[in-house]
Amino acid sequence: MPLTFIEIEKQKNWRIGIFFVVLLFIYFFITITLAGAVFLVSPLPFITSGAISSGHILQYIIVPAGFALLIASIHFWFSTYDAVNSVMHKLGASAPDPEDGIHKRLINIMEEIHVVTGNKKRIGCMVIPSLSMNAIAVADLRGNAAVLITEGLLSRLTRPQLEAVLAHEIHHIFSGDCLEATVAASLFGVYAAAMEKLQDTSDRRATFFPAFVLACILLKLSQILNMFISREREYRADAASVRMTRNPLALAEALHLLSRNWRGMGFIGNGLEMLCIVNP
Repeated sequence: MPLTFIEIEKQKNWRIGIFFVVLLFIYFFITITLAGAVFLVSPLPFITSGAISSGHILQYIIVPAGFALLIASIHFWFSTYDAVNSVMHKLGASAPDPEDGIHKRLINIMEEIHVVTGNKKRIGCMVIPSLSMNAIAVADLRGNAAVLITEGLLSRLTRPQLEAVLAHEIHHIFSGDCLEATVAASLFGVYAAAMEKLQDTSDRRATFFPAFVLACILLKLSQILNMFISREREYRADAASVRMTRNPLALAEALHLLSRNWRGMGFIGNGLEMLCIVNP
């Protein structure tokens, strides 16, 4: 078992990769399940009880699967291509104000971290207009990445504590963990919202019940896998934060404050929880 932050950071991330691949398979099967339910109640001529008994079972399976693959591909592209701007718009985030003293401190720390990491890629930093205490790292397929900090977090943390939190979030982006988390949040967040709406509707509930139950089970399984991935990522990001700041006490103090205050529940949606430093 690794005992130092250097050993922790050097741990192979093969488990994260495996969990992420499994998540993608679960996402595809949820799409197939829902697509199959749609085709069951559709008036297409070959999807009838008579057609199925006449030897069109293969066609009955291929059509929903192909339709699901098409929908999944379109959803994947539009959900992840511009995810940074989408999350910023959803939370109302804006660029820090250089005239504001607290915001200026944030800008300075981001510049210092950029120098420490030596990475040519510039990471955007945005402020979320909320008194809650949380931080979000987000990336997309366009190559954009940003760290979003709530006003509550900015105003209540000391400079060393804020440095530790920002270093933690920056590591998520540079390591590639953030892109995986953003993809998973973009894909499964839509299904989680859809399941909640389906629970409130009564039309065709009996017809969709088997597919609905199976999709719910798969969605819960994806959430469990997300928890495993999150623990792996957070463990390594904490170690990287300590390496960059050389101040483990500041990180511990920041996490303690985050755990004892409002973290954004009701403001930050459930679909974004895996992007946050702490669950809102």
